[in-house]
Amino acid sequence: MLISARVSSAARAALVVLALSCNTAIDLAQAAAPAAPTPTSAAPDSAPRRVLRRVPFPLPGTNRPAPSGADSVVRAVLDGGGSALVARPMVEPDIPTFWRTKAERTNYAQSADYDETMRYCRQLEAGSRWVKLISYGRSGQGRELPLLVVSKDRAFTPEAARATGKPVLLIQNGIHPGEIEGKDASLALIRDLAVLRKREALLDSVTLLVLPIFSVDGHERLSRYNRINQNGPDEMGWRHTAAGYNLNRDYLKADSPEMRALIGNVYTRWWPELLVDDHTTDGADYRHDVTYAIPHGPGTPASIERWLTEAFEGRVLDT
Repeated sequence: MLISARVSSAARAALVVLALSCNTAIDLAQAAAPAAPTPTSAAPDSAPRRVLRRVPFPLPGTNRPAPSGADSVVRAVLDGGGSALVARPMVEPDIPTFWRTKAERTNYAQSADYDETMRYCRQLEAGSRWVKLISYGRSGQGRELPLLVVSKDRAFTPEAARATGKPVLLIQNGIHPGEIEGKDASLALIRDLAVLRKREALLDSVTLLVLPIFSVDGHERLSRYNRINQNGPDEMGWRHTAAGYNLNRDYLKADSPEMRALIGNVYTRWWPELLVDDHTTDGADYRHDVTYAIPHGPGTPASIERWLTEAFEGRVLDT
């Protein structure tokens, strides 16, 4: 998780929403690990087989190719090897079935595809007067780029949001679509705040923007083998766009239509005080379920580094 910010005296409320989103992300991170398999003895493959293959980018509305097979070594990695892994948590029983995300409905084994995500976003908009779904552009393959605006004041434009005097928090997910847990956590967060009205007071002091999927074309290049060391979901997207851009390396050049749309239609119009960019490890052995990084060093203005250290590390993480 990468965090960037502009200094604002009113941004403390945004940090509280961030803390809540981190708690949701912890549940998803712990849920991602499948149960350890029972050791079995299997005869070695009689001949080597090709495990990984190029999975084409499906155009909107087309079917995805069936996943390829895996040999016994890759299967052991996919199934979690012999490690003692964390059991999947139960979904909170008070969440109505209709409002459960696909991740929750599948006990965190699967993540919604683009069409399913868009349907859930429209469901959130229909279920709360505080939620607005907008499109800020189109991808290289022509898919709509979705942005959810959550505001108790129904401040659904940058001008209306500025008029409230409240800080703007932008949560960005899926810049690397294989690292997609933030999308599922953010959708559940919006549901809890704006639909089920859990901790709704958090929205009294902040305008929340959620970008559920940034690299929407890469998100649809699904395969079980895009990140074989990662414990779930069952299928995940591809790191690059259909044109081969790694969007996390395109902020300066802005060659891709996705990045140009983000900078031109979201960031430089809403000017968020705090940006949270959610990522997921691809299987590295981390000590903690959720890690974070904040800008620091010679390239970061001292005032911003001080604010992040004092406000985020000093207040949110110590709460």
